[in-house]
Amino acid sequence: MSEVGLTAQQAKIQVLFGELNIKTDQAEADEESFIDKFSLDDVCASQGRLYIKWSRKYAKAAKLKELCLSELELEKAWLELEIRKDPKKYGIEPDNKGIIKEGAVKAVIRLDNTVQELESDFIQANFLRRRYRGIRDGFDQRKVMIREEGDLYLGEYYSRTEIKQASASDFRKKTGQGRGRGRN
Repeated sequence: MSEVGLTAQQAKIQVLFGELNIKTDQAEADEESFIDKFSLDDVCASQGRLYIKWSRKYAKAAKLKELCLSELELEKAWLELEIRKDPKKYGIEPDNKGIIKEGAVKAVIRLDNTVQELESDFIQANFLRRRYRGIRDGFDQRKVMIREEGDLYLGEYYSRTEIKQASASDFRKKTGQGRGRGRN
């Protein structure tokens, strides 16, 4: 492809890479995922908004991955066409019948600097997609945990000031069982 300017797709890729900063986003998600059991009303109110926020970030990362893959495949296709037009330009000698070896074409494509850069971008984009999916899934799990915290409040788990625990002797007194077995 090797054009002087950026294509629209390449520009989109650069913009998306600029918008996704996993280090700051991960720190922000860690902070936002905290569940304050003493203000569950606020936590519940924010859950939907936070899930949407992180779902959108995940969608951007997924889009970035797909754009990078598309750009990589496009570059490989253009390069293969160029190699087949003039194999000698790329150091490939056709055999006596004028046929070039498929392995030689693939090797030149694999060693091309642009292809390697695009593969690196694709790997990074896939990494980001997986990280943002983890964050989004974490907020889905947070929803379940909020519900569990609410159930604990409804069951008065946090309002009990003392926990009653029957001792072994209390148990024996209530059931009428003596200390030893076999005694009447």
